[in-house]
Amino acid sequence: MYKFILTIWVAIALCAPSMVEASDDLSLISQSPKNWAMPSGDYANTRYSKLDQINASNVDQLQVAWTFSTGVLRGHLGGPLVVDHIMYVHTPYPNFVYALDLTDDNRVLWKYEPRQQGVIPVTCCDNASQGIAYGDGKIFLYQADTTLVALDAKTGKVVWSAVNGDPSQGQAANSAPFVVKDKVLVGLSGGDFGVRCHVTAYDLKSGKQIWRAFSTGPDTDILFDPEKTTELEKPVGLNSSLKTWPGDQWRTGGACASGWMSFDPALDLVYYGTGKPSNGKARQRPGDNKWSTAIFARNPDTGLAKWVYQLTPHNEWAYDGTSEMILSDRTVGGTQRRLINHFDSNGLAYAFDRATGELLSAEKYDASVNWTVGVDMNKSSPTYGRPSIVDQYSTDQAGADHNSKGICPSTFGAKGEQPAAYSPDTHLFYVPSSHICMDYEPFNVSYTSGQPYTGATISTYPPSGQTNMGSLVAWDGTSSKIVWSNKEQFSVESGVLATAGGVVFYGTLEGYFKAVDAKSGKELYRFKSPSGIVGNVTTYEQNGRQYLAVLSGVGGRAAAAQSIGTADPSGGLGAVGGGQLAKYTAQGGTMTVFTLPQGALAGAGQASLPDGVKSLQPVYYATDRVVTDGALTATSFTSERYENSDPSNLKYGLAIVSIPEKHVFGRVDRPFDISQALYQPWNIWKLLVDKESDREHFRMRGIAPLGERQFVEALRTRTETGGILLFVHGFGTTFEYAVFKAAQMAFDANFKGQVVVFSWPSLGDLNPVAYIHDQVAADTSSTDLERLFQLLKEVSGKHLYIVAHSLGNKLVLETLGMAKTKNINLNISELVMAAPDVDHIKYNQLAKSIKSVAGNMTMYASSADKALLASGKLSLTTRAGYIGADGQPNLCVGVEAIDVTAVGDDMLQINHDTSTASRMVLEDISELLSSDVHRLPDERIRILKSNLGKESIKYWYYPH
Repeated sequence: MYKFILTIWVAIALCAPSMVEASDDLSLISQSPKNWAMPSGDYANTRYSKLDQINASNVDQLQVAWTFSTGVLRGHLGGPLVVDHIMYVHTPYPNFVYALDLTDDNRVLWKYEPRQQGVIPVTCCDNASQGIAYGDGKIFLYQADTTLVALDAKTGKVVWSAVNGDPSQGQAANSAPFVVKDKVLVGLSGGDFGVRCHVTAYDLKSGKQIWRAFSTGPDTDILFDPEKTTELEKPVGLNSSLKTWPGDQWRTGGACASGWMSFDPALDLVYYGTGKPSNGKARQRPGDNKWSTAIFARNPDTGLAKWVYQLTPHNEWAYDGTSEMILSDRTVGGTQRRLINHFDSNGLAYAFDRATGELLSAEKYDASVNWTVGVDMNKSSPTYGRPSIVDQYSTDQAGADHNSKGICPSTFGAKGEQPAAYSPDTHLFYVPSSHICMDYEPFNVSYTSGQPYTGATISTYPPSGQTNMGSLVAWDGTSSKIVWSNKEQFSVESGVLATAGGVVFYGTLEGYFKAVDAKSGKELYRFKSPSGIVGNVTTYEQNGRQYLAVLSGVGGRAAAAQSIGTADPSGGLGAVGGGQLAKYTAQGGTMTVFTLPQGALAGAGQASLPDGVKSLQPVYYATDRVVTDGALTATSFTSERYENSDPSNLKYGLAIVSIPEKHVFGRVDRPFDISQALYQPWNIWKLLVDKESDREHFRMRGIAPLGERQFVEALRTRTETGGILLFVHGFGTTFEYAVFKAAQMAFDANFKGQVVVFSWPSLGDLNPVAYIHDQVAADTSSTDLERLFQLLKEVSGKHLYIVAHSLGNKLVLETLGMAKTKNINLNISELVMAAPDVDHIKYNQLAKSIKSVAGNMTMYASSADKALLASGKLSLTTRAGYIGADGQPNLCVGVEAIDVTAVGDDMLQINHDTSTASRMVLEDISELLSSDVHRLPDERIRILKSNLGKESIKYWYYPH
């Protein structure tokens, strides 16, 4: 029904919290594509779904499944949440919230009706609301009057509430709360009223205020460290905001954070943008007016800013910077980077390194943009990072009360807060945009609390000679170019959804719900909704069927003229040509839900697997390596991206590996000419990993972090049958290759349980120095493996099968010995040791104690190894064997019998087409693959040469 492809934060390093965080369930729940647990789908703001039952081949058969009337007019922004078969629907003012039971004919479980007064005159954008949030078993509603309410998700009862602002001073709310870790973050609206805005963090359980960060003012208020907080990778300096405002105008500076937030758990940073300065007449506020129209990266626990960047200094056109920050990992200049992509109101598409704030690109995503020729990208320039302004369109240089004409885009921006989407399949961003220019006439204005403080008269219209006022733009973030653009009559004000089915969905102001091909932009489906769409498209799965949901209800900032009922062509600030929209649609709030008819479901689900991919295998992992890149889907992982970390700090996560179409049971096509291995022995591993990381072989499709408790709960609640298979890798193994091997074993064996990898910090290389390093690393990782054993023990009622290889056996044996000393019964059903690099004396010393801890044990020898072999009864008699140069098995002195399945093939394949006939091992695994041979290069090559010319070397097997 759907693909197990994780988005990018997909792409993301992991941290293991020392205590259970209240929002752990949100991260876990959001990983299931059946749910839509966050307003933007995930922490990275990708608005991408892994569901692919509805795809490019069948989307034209969509039908309306059911509808729901909200009972409210005004603009219906945002979209519903779906959490474990319950749908939560919000409305604009008066901010109703409904809970609908998807398992019981979508009946209303509860309805919350807040009581609010005195807020309508100061709310922006048609009193709309961007949505609600979920976390810790609660629904969070940010009411128009700035009251943050926590509702019990099951009953709708108020758990706690907190007042975040004062409507009498022009302060209001229209943004969605943002749940991160054990906090819920909210911004503030009211920039048009001279409000000094902020972001505030509240405790998820109690509603207690934890921190508040203003956008303007002294460092103590904006939570800056003048030496550690940076802009363009340099310290911002003392009171960086105060220096850029005349007098105390920073107190009425606006800079509201009324848009979307994102979060990178690896960097532990929250990202968001701020809006324009309040006063629209720039000449009255000389200076850069920091930190209006800026991007912030803050620590969610303390609020401290790590870095900041101002998008439009001095902002003469009232552009906002509040549109979403999309996190993605891509190659830039040949280097893999962790990025933020931001499509700003000012018409420029930005890319930053999200760890450092380094500016990587800034290009126009609408050709009509004319107020700037671009951003200075020369790091040695005194104007580095600043846009170069075209004098003709400078409202400040034009002088007092001058009407500057033909400025593009308009103050509403080339894009507002309607969120874009990113597809890791196409590597394209899908941007809902406005295509509108303006005349801008500033005027003097004085501040009065609670009164408008705009200072400009604006009229808007399409660019000269054009009629379309909007478009859906497909943007290539790598080349910073438009791939395709679909013109629309009005601004595209809905949020976009991209799916693994190769389809992009969005809505139009005149009311069309549209589906287009993700690669070409070709329209595949349209449906006329009851009212214009400014809501965001979401998707979920129920009873094995994929559904799409969208709120219709024209309104919001861009359709204000429709809401106030004016026919003036420039009414409602002229956002869409005034009353023209009334000819196409009328107000009214309705949610429409779509799905495929039963007949169209045949064959859906796997049709849109990426080219060259047979299937996808989820693998949970625990590692004491640092995963330095993260969750970039469809990216090759190389060993250089991993390094040692604190060995007492395990990280947990879930990786998705694609099984290549070329892969058959127990075999992968030879990835290189064997002569390369003979003459370039040091490159063997690189050749293997590079090949297994391309589109024709094993490939990491996604990776996402889990907290320690999330990890346990995922194994406890999501295992279907068959228990848990734990793989502990051996010498010379990179993180991604360990995951590949686990995925291959599970796929070939049709294993029905959960697959877990413990990855200790091997260098991932084959040479004597690396071998010595890996021996030490294995010796120092037993504490971490013991911790993993303890966590797995918590998953009661499950079979635990352990497969270890090479030096991984040494690590397992040491850890089992520790467990025995502490009287820990791990309930291991079977321990399989392949090609064990463990001294037979050490093994004999531990055999009895390991037996009592581990239960059944089986050992294998690979065809290139002289290794210890032990019977299932674990007698203390040394049992060892190896394959000689003649290809026949040899028993070590004193060995009476070998009670194992020996692994073997002609080493010309470096075990890549070596399979193991081991039906006595792991009852739920039909056959089990061996891991790679681990011998040092000199011995490996000697054995390879000894086997050259042989047609085949048969497997050998000694039965019980």
